[in-house]
Amino acid sequence: MSGNFCEGKLATAQSITPEDFSRYWGKHSLPAGFETFLKAINTRYREANKVDLEEYIASFIAKVSKVSATRTEEDNLTIFEKGWAEHIARIQKHCDLSALRPKYYERGVPYLLGEGCTMHVCENPGLAADMQLLYVRYLMSSLLAESKTIHEFGSGTAQNLLVMASMAPDRTFLGYEWTDSGVALATMVGQKCGYSISGRKFDMLRPDHSVAVRGDAVLTITSVEQLGENYDAFLEYLLEQKPSLVFHIEPDTTPPAMPSMYHSLAVLYMRLRGYPQAFTQKLVELQRQEKIHILLSRQLPWMAAFGNYRCIAWKPC
Repeated sequence: MSGNFCEGKLATAQSITPEDFSRYWGKHSLPAGFETFLKAINTRYREANKVDLEEYIASFIAKVSKVSATRTEEDNLTIFEKGWAEHIARIQKHCDLSALRPKYYERGVPYLLGEGCTMHVCENPGLAADMQLLYVRYLMSSLLAESKTIHEFGSGTAQNLLVMASMAPDRTFLGYEWTDSGVALATMVGQKCGYSISGRKFDMLRPDHSVAVRGDAVLTITSVEQLGENYDAFLEYLLEQKPSLVFHIEPDTTPPAMPSMYHSLAVLYMRLRGYPQAFTQKLVELQRQEKIHILLSRQLPWMAAFGNYRCIAWKPC
C-alpha cells in the first residue's frame, strides 16, 4: 500500500480538532488540559481518493486471505507470551511509552476508519496507536477521575497502565494477564517508572472469583476480542464482583447511521479473525434484564483500518 498522503486532488489535509473529539464522546467540552494531549500527536488526514480506495480493497483481500480464525488457545498463549517478553528487555533500558508500544502497531498502515466508517489516509502511520492512548487519557481525566483503584484485564504491555498512572500517580493500578511475561512486565513498569502498578495472573476464559474488584473501576481494551464468543464467564465474574464502573473498548458490529461498505468489510474481517460478533448486543441484553446500567456507548473512530471499535461504560445494578 502506498497510501501517499500528498497524492491526488483531494489532498487537502485536515486534523482532528477538540470539537471533533468532543463529538466522538457526545460531550460539549473536554476535560481541562486535555487539548494539550490532542495537540501533541499528528492527527493530519485527508479524504481517500479513487486510487486509495482501490489500494485499500486490494490490501483487504490480501489481508483476509492470510487470516486464520482457527488459532488455538495454546497458540494464542505462546504468541502473547513471546510478544510481551520482548518488551521486558526494552523497558529495562528506558522506561517510557515507546518501549511499550506493541510491535503490531509498529506495522502501522496509512488507512484508518474515521467517523461513520469513512475511509481516510493519515499522515501519521501510527495514528491508531496514538488514538488508543488518547482515548485512555480521556477516560482517565473524565470518567475515571474519581477512581482510586483501577484494574485492567488483558493489560498486555502495560502501556495503558503507564499512561493512567502518569496522570494520577497517587492511584493504584493492577494489570491482569494470562501470560507470565505480561504479569512480569506490568510489575516491572511500576518499579522502573516509580508508580503503583503491579501485574497479576488472571485467565479471562476461566476467571478466578477470589480476585476482588468490588467497588473499583475495571477496564478492558481490545482484550475481550481475544476471547471470541467465550466472554460470558468473564461477564458473570464482573456481575458477581460488582465493580463501581466498567469500561470496554472492544470490537463492535453495530451498523453506522449511514450504510458503509467499509463497515461491512470491517465486520467481515472481525468475523474471520474470530472476534466477538455480539458483545455490544450482550451488554444491551444485560441492561434489558436490569443486571447492568449502560452509562455510555460510543463508536470510537481512528482505531483500525480493518475493524470497528466501541467504548461502552456500565455499572452493575
